Amino acid sequence: MLEYYLAEADRAAIAPTNSSPFHALSPTTISVADYLQRMLKYMYCSDECYVLALIYLDRIHERVTWLEVNSRSIHRLFLTGVVVAAKFFEDKYYKNSYYCKVGGITNRELNNLEYNFLRYLDFSLYVSHEDYERYFNTLMTFAQTS
Repeated sequence: MLEYYLAEADRAAIAPTNSSPFHALSPTTISVADYLQRMLKYMYCSDECYVLALIYLDRIHERVTWLEVNSRSIHRLFLTGVVVAAKFFEDKYYKNSYYCKVGGITNRELNNLEYNFLRYLDFSLYVSHEDYERYFNTLMTFAQTS
């Protein structure tokens, strides 16, 4: 689903018009699918965290209209979303130094990204059961039709 969204976003953008802490200088060499597989393998968080991360990304996309979500930003945005979701939702989570190794960024970068991510969300992480179910069902439908 993320790759489909990115293909559309990258096609629509002629040239990057802005930058943020989430934007890499150039597109990363690892695909979104491979990056997600790496996260699934090593982050050790529940599936719910990935759904929450998508909800958070949509909220940020609605609130921070100048932030372009594209192939230069999606890896850092999604990593940060999952980290924030794990810290909010899970009983046990790891230090940022561990998540940095999984995500391939420095601890300083992740600390900065996490702060900006929370700020963009206005520190509002609660997701209603209805919103969660809607996203989950949409993901399941997308997975079955892809």
